[in-house]
Amino acid sequence: MAAVAPAFETVPSTTADRRVTSTIWLSVAVAVLGTAATMVGTPFISDTDVYARGPEAVFAELTGGHVPSQIGAALLYATALCLLLLRPRLTAMLRNAAPAAEQLIDRIGATLDVAAATVTIGAVFKSILTSGLPGGVDADFYSQVDVAVLYTISGQLQFGVFVPLVATIGLTAVLVFRHGGLPRWVGALSAFLAFAVCAVTVALGLPWSAGLVTPIWLFAMAFTAWRGDRRQPVPAT
Repeated sequence: MAAVAPAFETVPSTTADRRVTSTIWLSVAVAVLGTAATMVGTPFISDTDVYARGPEAVFAELTGGHVPSQIGAALLYATALCLLLLRPRLTAMLRNAAPAAEQLIDRIGATLDVAAATVTIGAVFKSILTSGLPGGVDADFYSQVDVAVLYTISGQLQFGVFVPLVATIGLTAVLVFRHGGLPRWVGALSAFLAFAVCAVTVALGLPWSAGLVTPIWLFAMAFTAWRGDRRQPVPAT
């Protein structure tokens, strides 16, 4: 009689439980920390007249913003670290769900690596801005024009750093519809979010939309990991 392959992974239950739990919490951490990092920072200048008056007016509006900006940079660094820790756990979950999609999952892992790098770059730019703001440690070495330019770049980049995760989301949709393994709603949600960001970026030139949809996808993946863990069969003793 031919041997029958086991229907579930032969991994000690405690090891599997820890891996699933860490996947859930790291997904939530990236979503929460990334969102907080974009909300905490220098004051948002909504008055267009300030920009019309030039760099000096922008600089004056940013007085006292170096402390929240420093906190926002620290949150982005923490987001990058959590992404690095999430990468092997999320790809392991996908490999268990779709063993035949090895090459596709490798590409998903590569996009997570790039995302961790770009989030780090965003944090660095936020740190550079922080040091040049009024009250910052290097404020004497920055001109008001420098600060005004860095304010604009950093403010857009803190959302744009999540663009590589759009590739992660899109490839997840491909994985679900081509290989299965995850619920179809995950594939549909991933496809919709990836298309929405691409459409907004191309049509309106707003790449920061990636920072708005990424938390939704991360919460969905955390929920999927949690549901999958609850449905794991218990081996007979």
